[in-house]
Amino acid sequence: MYTNYFGLKEKPFSIAPNPKYLYMSAQHQDALAHLLYGLQEGEGFVLLTGDIGTGKTTICRSLLEQIPSHVEVAYIFNPKLSIADLLLSICDEFKIKLKEKNTSIKRVIARINMHLLQQHALGKHSVLIIDEAQNLSIDVLEQIRLLTNLETNSKKLLQIILIGQPELKDVFLKPELEQLAQRVTARYHIGPLSAQEVERYVRHRIFIAGGPQAALFDKRAVKTLHRVTRGVPRLINTVADRALLAAYSQSHAQVSAKEIKAAAKELISRPPPRIFSLTKLQTQQLAGAMGLLIFAFVAGNLFQHTQFNDTTPPVGMLNAPTDSALQATTDVGDSSQPYQTRFTGTAPPSSQISSLSSQHAENLFPATLDPLDYRLAAHKILLQRWGVSAPITNPSSFCETAASHQLQCLSIQGNMAQLIRLNRPAVVQLKTSINTSNTAFISRIIGDNRIELIIAGQTHSLSASQFQHAWTGELTLLWKPPTVYSKAISSQSSAREISWFRKQLSALAAKADNTNAPVFIAPIAIQIKRFQDSVGLKPDGFAGPETIILLNNLLGSDSPSIWEAG
Repeated sequence: MYTNYFGLKEKPFSIAPNPKYLYMSAQHQDALAHLLYGLQEGEGFVLLTGDIGTGKTTICRSLLEQIPSHVEVAYIFNPKLSIADLLLSICDEFKIKLKEKNTSIKRVIARINMHLLQQHALGKHSVLIIDEAQNLSIDVLEQIRLLTNLETNSKKLLQIILIGQPELKDVFLKPELEQLAQRVTARYHIGPLSAQEVERYVRHRIFIAGGPQAALFDKRAVKTLHRVTRGVPRLINTVADRALLAAYSQSHAQVSAKEIKAAAKELISRPPPRIFSLTKLQTQQLAGAMGLLIFAFVAGNLFQHTQFNDTTPPVGMLNAPTDSALQATTDVGDSSQPYQTRFTGTAPPSSQISSLSSQHAENLFPATLDPLDYRLAAHKILLQRWGVSAPITNPSSFCETAASHQLQCLSIQGNMAQLIRLNRPAVVQLKTSINTSNTAFISRIIGDNRIELIIAGQTHSLSASQFQHAWTGELTLLWKPPTVYSKAISSQSSAREISWFRKQLSALAAKADNTNAPVFIAPIAIQIKRFQDSVGLKPDGFAGPETIILLNNLLGSDSPSIWEAG
């Protein structure tokens, strides 16, 4: 009716589950990742809950589309069954043949166990998915638990995924199901869409329906739609569809808040169930790319097999250096070859032999220059290494100048392990006396025992131990954040940021020379922590500057680097 009037090819808000209208919010992406992670781990039960109409079936359909070929799935969507009926349904789904004259519960369980063993021997994995699982009786849940008792030394032969409404969580709190609750290894609850997500959800569906670029819902209408539906997708569809019809009947070019309110009054006979308010971070989440952007993350020893370029420290160097590696030599060595600068501009002179006192670096800094001059000179060289030629007249303008060229400052209190890991030219502070320090520029790290500095245009070569004695630990470097980056990426980030991080891990997996490495998808917090742990960072689940820099290093970043093989 209204499709031609609004320039649509079809109705955009049908409640029929049409795959081409699939909209994956950040929550839906992470829920799918939890399911895939639990499926890959092959241990215990995985629980997915959500209010009516929040997209649990959508998640389930996406999961089924991404099941690997070596995984067989039994999908039960009518759980109001007796124990015997449920077992027979499982046999039907797994295509287990039974003799009609002998279908006792004991016999059926024996046949299911035999099938699971046969599948395991063939290198296959069996998964049982039960939708609307809140309707399962206590007896049936207990029988399902018993099915998971069949296991090898390393994994269970049947993986169970239960999908249901919020009351399913309460079922697992019952004392008689304590053993079952202990076997739940992954849980995820899908909440409603935020106000921003509702706006993107509406735009997405109109776009798929071939709608015009001009907004068919004004801003107040979208806000009202979020308020009256509480962000529940199914309610959004019914109310938006009726509001479009009302706008058409009134010959309006746009849907207004008035049509939304009228449609909600007609269709929502009672208020939706109370949903706790979203946090500020949740309301800031942007729309997600579709599930196709959730790619594989290779765990464990992935990074030990990554092919590095010549300027990337090997994985061993990404961990804290040993004392022996840092002590190397105590005398300042000669640099027989002049250093060739890697940036456009005046090349520094050939390396010169310098000397240090036992603890301080006062001999490296001529008294004829002011400390401010040393700092400005170091900042200028650091910018030049990134291809930026800009006058620096004040240290406070350094980071602002960098930001104007899409670069960000990272200042930390670091150590040698971090310096080697980050592998970026940096400005450091060296002690010139007990109470004073001065600024130097780290140009190169050669092997694990030589540090090359540039101070006021002069190049100096120090042993690692000498540098450590003189260095205060203050470190400032530049890095180029991705365009999607606003702050540390975490489970609370936008879908766009999460998708970007997962794509980088996917690229890293593709680069790894380890075709037999296990591939799986995990919730974003687990992905970040596993990556951080693998490269020697504190696994806090927040992908900030250090995490992004190391990820870029492993992918072969074209950013300036300082580490060279000795």
